[in-house]
Amino acid sequence: MRPYSIGDNSLLVVVFFTVLFELDKETNMPEKKPIRYAFLQIPNYSMVTFSSAVASLRGANYISKQELYEWEIVSMDGTPVTASVGFEVTPTIHINDLNLNGLEALIVCGGTYIDRAYDKGTLAFLRKVANAKVAIGSTCTGSYLLASAGLLDGYKSTIHWENLASMREEFPNVLMSSNLFAIDRDRFTCSGGNSSLDMMLQFVSSHHGPELAAAVSEMPSWL
Repeated sequence: MRPYSIGDNSLLVVVFFTVLFELDKETNMPEKKPIRYAFLQIPNYSMVTFSSAVASLRGANYISKQELYEWEIVSMDGTPVTASVGFEVTPTIHINDLNLNGLEALIVCGGTYIDRAYDKGTLAFLRKVANAKVAIGSTCTGSYLLASAGLLDGYKSTIHWENLASMREEFPNVLMSSNLFAIDRDRFTCSGGNSSLDMMLQFVSSHHGPELAAAVSEMPSWL
């Protein structure tokens, strides 16, 4: 089987069920500690990019029949945050209670009106996470907050295409690109839509192999 690559739709059924069979044989092996992510929801965040990112982790757990990943949903004040589509998701934890020890990464979930969706406390929290040597990423326009906090200077980054030109103008020290996603050392960002799924599958591939990532990418949406 050739390595997983974004956009590869070949051998859908073969890949999916072959990996299911192979991983099923490993269910009796000792389980490793789950890799933990935290999603920081910013007002008017994109529900599509948020749910796609979480779906990749859930899919890896489902197919492997193991708790490979766990995740927490965080808001700045511990109250539900409204997405751009008007839906609310109740956070699982307040930022003050988020344990940074052992956290794989914090992912900032952005959306519309990002330039008015944060305050100094938000930027201070992001800097605190970075100072704790925790990787930081973002979905959609979340990279605007990372850049505003000074956490993307000298890093490759991307953002929703509507914000690309203004990002380049406002943050000249950030290496902006029009790619679907950018992973640069301990920073990772993606644009809009389902790009977060593609980005997170790269991490699944790195953590647990390209076969599992390929199987997750071909997993029926109703599972």
